[in-house]
Amino acid sequence: MTSQTSANAAHHTSKGSRSGGLTVQDLILVAVLLAAGAVLKLTVSSFLSFAGMKPNFIIAMYCLAIILVRPSVAQAVIIGLLAGLMCQIPMLNATPWVNIASETLGALACGLLIRIPMQAGKVNLNPPVATFLSTVVSGYSFAIIVGVALNGLSLPVTLATYAIMVFGTAAINCIVVTVLDIPLRKVLKRNDDAQSRAAASQTAGQTPVASTPIARSTSTSIIFDGFGFRYAEGDAPVLRDVSLIIPQGTFVGVTGAAGSGKSTLTYAINGVIPHCYPGESAGSVSVMGHDTAATPLTDLSRLVGSVCQDIDSQMVSSVVEDEVLYGLENFGVPKDQVERRLTEALEAMGIADLRHRAIDSLSGGQKQKVAIASIIALEPAVLVLDEPTAELDPASSTAVFDLLARYAEEHGTTVVVVEQKIALLSDYADTLLIMEDGRIRFQGSPADVLMHSDELLEIGVNCPRSTSLVNRLRDAGLYDGVATRNVAQACAVCKEVLA
Repeated sequence: MTSQTSANAAHHTSKGSRSGGLTVQDLILVAVLLAAGAVLKLTVSSFLSFAGMKPNFIIAMYCLAIILVRPSVAQAVIIGLLAGLMCQIPMLNATPWVNIASETLGALACGLLIRIPMQAGKVNLNPPVATFLSTVVSGYSFAIIVGVALNGLSLPVTLATYAIMVFGTAAINCIVVTVLDIPLRKVLKRNDDAQSRAAASQTAGQTPVASTPIARSTSTSIIFDGFGFRYAEGDAPVLRDVSLIIPQGTFVGVTGAAGSGKSTLTYAINGVIPHCYPGESAGSVSVMGHDTAATPLTDLSRLVGSVCQDIDSQMVSSVVEDEVLYGLENFGVPKDQVERRLTEALEAMGIADLRHRAIDSLSGGQKQKVAIASIIALEPAVLVLDEPTAELDPASSTAVFDLLARYAEEHGTTVVVVEQKIALLSDYADTLLIMEDGRIRFQGSPADVLMHSDELLEIGVNCPRSTSLVNRLRDAGLYDGVATRNVAQACAVCKEVLA
């Protein structure tokens, strides 16, 4: 795992939230936002009211806090309780439990809603949608308690009476959170990345410095021994009895349907599990002879480099050179090695000419190469990439894989790539792993695995049509060779059959 890996865990969207406890920085952020909400409610809200609608800054701020720190459901409820108590500061009414109940329910709704990915293209809808619906839950909870339970009004009358206030306030809160979320998220990403690059050392109260390199096994790179894992908040295991041996220098492609356990498999390799995502595990995982559960995260980070799917979330600098230097400096690489590693990493990815370019000016493919360069500059023994070409066009995807394959061959680096494009994986991987329901369904060379195209289709993995065509010729007894991976190979087979 490299310096970016823990940041990937902190911002990983597919899980929706972190499974562990909140950090000290998270708690400080929550406290600051709740305090700001109380101050704004006391000083500003009354001036912004219109036809019964006004921003409820306490609701807006606790929604923003939950969206940014992504707590567990129980932690979200606690944030709501604190917000309910703060609502009493300016009110001092005889029924403080009303606000406590309504804000707790609102925070609970927000905590649940952030777990449901809501996207419109590349726009994250979670902040506005979660805030709007949480405000509605909070507002109507308050209205029903006051109107129905305390004043004896009918439910329809109460719902109608408070409709403008509740929905109008929800809309305003939605705007407030959306406007604040964008700049805060940018700042916090940088801070979180800086923090997570030294995750284990920070836990011990230390700063990463140069140290004696961790010992590396020379023959076997990665071993899964009956490994299984269930996230702390999950109902069922995500990985089940995985046994796997990956020799050093192997290029491994991992694919499978959504939810099959692909990303969790990589988390077990780079130490995100169990150091960032706690849960129940069975068996063991070792990398270069080191048990990932027993080895500190900073030691693992010298062995395993990781690149996540969301490249923008992994960038911490504004210039290409600074992005690569960040990891080198953070890990205390000796100064006499920095220039060599920087230059070699950029050249290996074919982006030496981008050294002084602003990252914001780069294309998606170029950013991907910068991210990989920042990893290989640390000279890890293992590279783990989670869908590195998901947002790239075919030409850029092929270019990235070309560079990876060449680098791995020249340096004897083990490469593990999670990718949906099985045809692309098949052109480069020595070994293919097909995941299904947390288990390895198929494992072997691309030629061997692709022979099972019909079974792969049944579990949600689409093989190239050329592969399926040739497999049907084999089933019909017209061909007895290896599976094909592309149209050119399939054409050659068809000519042979028709000859």
